[in-house]
Amino acid sequence: MASPLREWLSILQTVLSVFVFIVALPCAVYADKIKEYEMPGETCGGVVEMFDQYKVFSKLKDGTYVPDTDCSITFRTHDYDRWYIRVTGFNIDFTSRCNEDKLLIYNIEKEVQDLVIETDYGLCGTTKSLPNYYYTKNDTVKVQFVTNNANTNNHNFTGFELLITPFKDKREGAYCDVDDGFRCKLSGKCIPKDAFCNGEYQCEDASDEPTGCVSHASKSAFISGLVLHMAWILSWQITRLISDRDFTL
Repeated sequence: MASPLREWLSILQTVLSVFVFIVALPCAVYADKIKEYEMPGETCGGVVEMFDQYKVFSKLKDGTYVPDTDCSITFRTHDYDRWYIRVTGFNIDFTSRCNEDKLLIYNIEKEVQDLVIETDYGLCGTTKSLPNYYYTKNDTVKVQFVTNNANTNNHNFTGFELLITPFKDKREGAYCDVDDGFRCKLSGKCIPKDAFCNGEYQCEDASDEPTGCVSHASKSAFISGLVLHMAWILSWQITRLISDRDFTL
């Protein structure tokens, strides 16, 4: 018959395992708040509304984006007013009126779409001679990437990368919960708190990435590793107590 002490140590070991699952796993998940989508990819033609920060980029093959592509992804937010779209990479083959390869960004309202960008034919070119960021008019945005001849001139066109962040407008009575949001200093718009200090500039004035800040990903990785390490040491000591001593009556 096992002694009460052995039983209590076994229970403690089980509780410790549950603690590691509850504390350490959320820390690891917390570090992965920006969801990434490749174009083309499995999400083409779909609607995404489960998360609140996105990185969208062109899929590369042999150093350049994939030709003969027509991929679109729609993003919708329920908790914020509009979308802030920052262009962080742009290198698309330039043709007249972008009639070969182009990036299109649309406002979507009641199934009616209109371009967010300043042209009526999309964006192309090999430099970012365009606004570094755009704003949508409402809570739904569609990104479309169309390519025909990515490899025509044997150039390595790397395509694009966008950072898409929802926000609440600065207006009278607008609420930016300190527990869930962060207010940009210059524009006053309220973005998700997870956007603060995550290594990506999601405010126009970079106030979300102050000098010397440590990213949430780094903090989460440190906390998760520390918890797991301490839990492993304690579990090992309990296992030694159970196996090395005779607790039988």
